Amino acid sequence: MPIDDNEKSWLVAHVRLFHEKKCVERLQKRNIETYLPIRSELHYWKDRKKKVDRVLTPQMVFVHVTTDERIIVLEDRSVTHFYAFPGSGKATVVPDSQMKSFMFLVGNADSEVEFTSESLKKGDKVKVL
Repeated sequence: MPIDDNEKSWLVAHVRLFHEKKCVERLQKRNIETYLPIRSELHYWKDRKKKVDRVLTPQMVFVHVTTDERIIVLEDRSVTHFYAFPGSGKATVVPDSQMKSFMFLVGNADSEVEFTSESLKKGDKVKVL
């Protein structure tokens, strides 16, 4: 939680499934800074091919908001709540440095970005390709 109510923090809003793009569109119209990681993919069918934008973080929209702007986000019909650590009751703030790294990773990936739901523990070895 920021010390200053006017200081912006990155939060993760939980949205209804397949509402991510429209939610971002509505929030941006209300001057809310958002980030939705999207990856363009080429899909092939027998008779055609089509470029499709796939959301990399389903049901999640990243918002950069002040304390007062949180209300605007929660007023959107697709937003159900902000993600929080269990039992904390407070929205979890994503540090600016982590958001910048995440945006850089997604924006500069040469190939498909994959996310895993496997549980990792401190000390586990991972491979970043």
